[in-house]
Amino acid sequence: MDQLENKIIEFISHKLGIDKKDITLQSSFFEDFNLDRLTLGELYLQLENEFGIKLPLEQINNVQTVGDIIKIVELNLNEII
Repeated sequence: MDQLENKIIEFISHKLGIDKKDITLQSSFFEDFNLDRLTLGELYLQLENEFGIKLPLEQINNVQTVGDIIKIVELNLNEII
């Protein structure tokens, strides 16, 4: 697991109150963590603040798993660099 993945997983663990060891790249926000779209949207906005980036809102509709959200953050961080 790379440093960014680890940081995002730690962030998700803290924000959702889920043990870090229970979070994988394949973990579903809806099936595994029982989130609704509104709560996922709030997490998405919190990630923007945490990383100082702007995440396209249209991409949130494609988010199902932790891995999905990591990819979106990576893509948007790479656009800044």
